[in-house]
Amino acid sequence: MSGRVKSSDWRDLRKKKSEDIKRSLVHRARLRKKYFKILQQDDEQAETTSSANTGVIVNDPHADKVQEERQEHREALHNDNLKHPDRLSYQERLKMAKERKEHRRIEKIERTRIQLDQIKQKKLSRESRKEIFSKRTRTGQPMMGPRIGNLLEKIKNSKD
Repeated sequence: MSGRVKSSDWRDLRKKKSEDIKRSLVHRARLRKKYFKILQQDDEQAETTSSANTGVIVNDPHADKVQEERQEHREALHNDNLKHPDRLSYQERLKMAKERKEHRRIEKIERTRIQLDQIKQKKLSRESRKEIFSKRTRTGQPMMGPRIGNLLEKIKNSKD
């Protein structure tokens, strides 16, 4: 059997991959939802235990103000934790990604240019050797001098 893959196999692989991605996204969303639900339950438990321990009536307007201040303080801390000063903004990350991509592209172009130069150089040397080796005597025999010189050169290079 040949190494060819049917186009239907490619479609099946693509479909499977997209299903895997979708499944992982749904799983992450579900985990995130559970996490926030647990956080909310912990906050509610903390509020009920703090009001029960202090003996403060839940409907007290002063207690509502205190709770609002605490909530604002928690949100501010949460926002500060989310916005790390050492983290880069989205625009800066995009800019850095573009710079890295451009740098890789330039390096790739440079490598291909060097390879092309090497290919041209090897081609020229092959042509010159072919021209030298194609020389013949008056009777049509190949010239042995360049061939022997080439063999000696190969021996010298192998010793180095």
